[in-house]
Amino acid sequence: MSMSVIVRDRGHGAARHAPLWARSLLAIAGSQFALMGAILAAAGAFAASDRSTFYVLAGFGLIASGVLLAWRHIAGVWAYLALVAAMVLRSLHDAGNGGSSLLYRLMGPLIMLSMVCALIPALRKWSRGRTPGICASLMIGTVAIGLIASSSEAAARSPPLPTPFPGVLQ
Repeated sequence: MSMSVIVRDRGHGAARHAPLWARSLLAIAGSQFALMGAILAAAGAFAASDRSTFYVLAGFGLIASGVLLAWRHIAGVWAYLALVAAMVLRSLHDAGNGGSSLLYRLMGPLIMLSMVCALIPALRKWSRGRTPGICASLMIGTVAIGLIASSSEAAARSPPLPTPFPGVLQ
């Protein structure tokens, strides 16, 4: 038997039933996101580089997303999606300027994106079959953008291949 608690939805004022496990899961996930955001913002604040402002803003975005998830607002998902979009754009920009590989930059946000997608059914009445499809399409789109950008970057940097037999025209 599952315990249910009537929760007042802050967005529309309608009451909905949220299982106790869903409320606990959202509170734990939201606090983890907020804690990671606080660490990222503090590290960015004490860093002495020009990229530190992005880390501070990303940390505040994680804090906002975590607080909204802990409060059981779907806006927490949207805030995190906006943060991932900003991270993808920033990573594509940095990779074009000789930064590190996109895979290393986007692996953490993609793992957290899958966590956020898994939390969507706890936030709204959502069919369980719909969540994996949306999560998969978001991840495939992000990975496709990264692969396209990294392949074009690698093609621009790589020298032409040497001929197997120097001096022989092909």
